[in-house]
Amino acid sequence: MRGDLMLALSYLSLPLELGLGFLISAVLGFYIGRKIDKALASAPLFTVVFLSAGMALGFFNAWRLLEKVDRRLRKK
Repeated sequence: MRGDLMLALSYLSLPLELGLGFLISAVLGFYIGRKIDKALASAPLFTVVFLSAGMALGFFNAWRLLEKVDRRLRKK
């Protein structure tokens, strides 16, 4: 019974983990890009580059997480 509860909670946390992972990487990329743009007076070049990189990293992390969940489901 306890194992079923833990499994259910892990599946409920999946959307939160996906969303936060994507959001944090995108916001961090935006922040770093803005700081570099302000230092070099090159707005919005680095903001766009680092935001894009952050979003790509967020998608990559989501892909890895979903693959991990898929492997766990296939074992059962």
